[in-house]
Amino acid sequence: MEFEMTFLALNRHKLKYFFMTCLTVGFLVSEFFYLFFDFKDDDITTLLWNTLFCFSIGVFFSVFIFLVVYFQWYYIHRLRFQLFNIPIVNDLKSIGFNFFELNKDSSFSFSEILLKGECNGYNIIVEENTKGIQFMIYASHIYPLDTKELNAFKTEFKHLNLDLEFAGVTFQIKQIDLKEYDVNRIKKELLEITDLLKIKGFLPVEELELA
Repeated sequence: MEFEMTFLALNRHKLKYFFMTCLTVGFLVSEFFYLFFDFKDDDITTLLWNTLFCFSIGVFFSVFIFLVVYFQWYYIHRLRFQLFNIPIVNDLKSIGFNFFELNKDSSFSFSEILLKGECNGYNIIVEENTKGIQFMIYASHIYPLDTKELNAFKTEFKHLNLDLEFAGVTFQIKQIDLKEYDVNRIKKELLEITDLLKIKGFLPVEELELA
């Protein structure tokens, strides 16, 4: 799968559902407000204008929401395009990372392209980060951590450029340090990190719900 796939190539089949949903919501909401303000003239001309007005609001609402969602999608897409063009990130495919389509089967979310790999049974996503390259390692602790334990892990992991997130643990390679890395070193450190996570009780998330 080529990362250069455009918005339409990924999401053309979802647009009809998206616009129909937004149009319906916009129409019903505007109709509710119209009735709320007690416009109850039963004249056929008034009813037609009411329908046309509410339909127009629905169209405007649909276009507005689409533009907001599209520009957000485009912004993230451009960041990822820049990330995936970094030579060392592109070379991650040699150690098992591959492009895949997020939200492919979802009717409620537009599809995106991510770079996904696996290490020691842990699902790993390469994420856009203005400070360098970030790997999200999807993991959960064997029991819920309280605030004290959470802070203790954060302190312990900090010197390894690791941080705890809701979905797992992030590993960051800063931009200034990238020149010291190659894919073999990244693979070695990911193996060491995932070994450490198992020791500390962070188990792989078995099913990564990304599609």
